[in-house]
Amino acid sequence: MTPHPAPDELGAELVALGLTRAAADGMLPDPSSTDVERLRRCAALVADWVKGPSAGDPGELREPLILVLDALARSAASYLMAAQGGDAEKARQWIDDQTVKARANAERVGHAHPAQPTALTLAWLYVEAQAHDAKPHTEEERERFDQDRAERHAAHCDRYVREDHLSHDAYTLVITAAELAASVLVHIAGQERAFVEEQLDNQAAELLADHDGEAPAWVPDDLATLS
Repeated sequence: MTPHPAPDELGAELVALGLTRAAADGMLPDPSSTDVERLRRCAALVADWVKGPSAGDPGELREPLILVLDALARSAASYLMAAQGGDAEKARQWIDDQTVKARANAERVGHAHPAQPTALTLAWLYVEAQAHDAKPHTEEERERFDQDRAERHAAHCDRYVREDHLSHDAYTLVITAAELAASVLVHIAGQERAFVEEQLDNQAAELLADHDGEAPAWVPDDLATLS
């Protein structure tokens, strides 16, 4: 079982849900905002979030963004496993196929630094983790695996984010990860807006219930305003 998020992780989970909701809105019929409006709202949310705790030093991929990317990857993996009936091998094949398509499309349009392959890899790390958790392991083995996954997650993020393009690359990776999670959720929902919104509302409610309904101050009171 995945442990409940710590306070900073709770904020990251809620920010991830807000970003996923905004991305999903543009993939569903009758979106409530334009692409530009959604991107501006996401940018504002990310900007507010990185002003929170553990902001890090200039020139580093800030810890709050690592936490949000982790939360987005976890959500994407959970949705993907649901879409594939809990079959990790099918999920891996889907990720492999999408990675090949993403790289081919990037090459076709001349995009030398696409974010999709990294976002897909981050999701795979959690698919792998879910498959690992489904098998019996000692507590020490689980801790060692979780530590290794966290280190691999951070390493993939660091490899994608170039030092001389830190803000742009970090933001692009976060938005791409949100779009990945949203696309799988929208697929599961069969393009039904009510299903998507209910799923995200329920996830937020469960997270808050585990922390007495108190969200960190830098998280919007109503994440529905992002849609």
